[in-house]
Amino acid sequence: MQKQHAVGNMRKHAGLHIRRRVLSLFVVFLAISTLSIVVSSRPYWATPGTYFEYTARGDRAVIIECHNGTLYFGTYGVLRWEILDVARDQIELKAQLRVYNLTMHYQRALNAEEGLIKARELIEMYSSLNFTQSGPCRVAEVQAGRVKVCERADGVLIAIEETNQTYWLYAGDNGATEGLFSNATIPNLSRSITFNVSLTDNSVLHNGKRLGMNTLFLTDLDVAGRTIMNGWFINEVRELNATVHTRFGAFKPPIVLVTTNFYGNSSNFALYDPGSGVLIEGYTPVSPIWELFGFKRVLFSDREHFNRTDDPIIKSKDIYGFGMVLEDTNAFYSETGMLENVQIPLDAIAVFVLAITVFLVIGYERAKTRRMGKQ
Repeated sequence: MQKQHAVGNMRKHAGLHIRRRVLSLFVVFLAISTLSIVVSSRPYWATPGTYFEYTARGDRAVIIECHNGTLYFGTYGVLRWEILDVARDQIELKAQLRVYNLTMHYQRALNAEEGLIKARELIEMYSSLNFTQSGPCRVAEVQAGRVKVCERADGVLIAIEETNQTYWLYAGDNGATEGLFSNATIPNLSRSITFNVSLTDNSVLHNGKRLGMNTLFLTDLDVAGRTIMNGWFINEVRELNATVHTRFGAFKPPIVLVTTNFYGNSSNFALYDPGSGVLIEGYTPVSPIWELFGFKRVLFSDREHFNRTDDPIIKSKDIYGFGMVLEDTNAFYSETGMLENVQIPLDAIAVFVLAITVFLVIGYERAKTRRMGKQ
């Protein structure tokens, strides 16, 4: 009889041991699941319909550089992006770039031989004109404007100035450059794209391909040293004790300053709100989305808002927009008003509640085991 009782107790203890092991493994699984949710959790404002709109105003406030060397200069630019859909690990975005009152500038490099051949052809073409000396240059009037030829020791400069455009060619022993600047105004330029942003590594995805790091918002502020794209990387991340004034409103300190190795040793600036991770304003922001628009890069440099900032920028207590400036968004509002900076995702809350329940069950089983051991 005692032997049967002992066997029964052994079976009960073995069953409890197995249940505890199963529960322990389940807790580990929950912990891993919780970590995965934290890693890929979406920002509180990431819901379909949320949008951000940035602007830049002033002379040459926007510069668009094309792959063939053409530059477009605009006096007013708008970058707007909106969330179309949100999945567990990705956000689908639509972005629109609009630039107004553009002028065009084209420039390309030639080798020395090409430049000299082209210079001789132009000089021969206009050799019959009545040139007059004007300082170091010879100038001739034509129906549409004038032709200028300036010969120097290191090369020759030829400029053809017309009413709506100016063409020039410089040819020297070490190389040549030709360019065209149009005075004619292009009313507007508009491009629209859709792409995805990964919530696990904050990369830009298009047709399943990773193009580089997303800089419209940061899901993790620990990004110092990360490569954005094409050899551009983040130099520094630090906090500023300053208030940033945008056209949308003021963002109180602390503000996160991010700099990159834009154009070699010259850094560009981007300011982020640490509570939401969104870009407040950015000077010539490096981003893979410019390639999606079909351009090599797009440079925003607000000329109006920036004039109110005391230099140097990073030491000022009140910073006004100096790149593309946040002008409008619905991310920080709900039906009851301003949202708090931090919100826990619902899936993380569910996992937390489930984990607490499991811990309570384990505690109960352990207490039960102790009581049985004392009997």
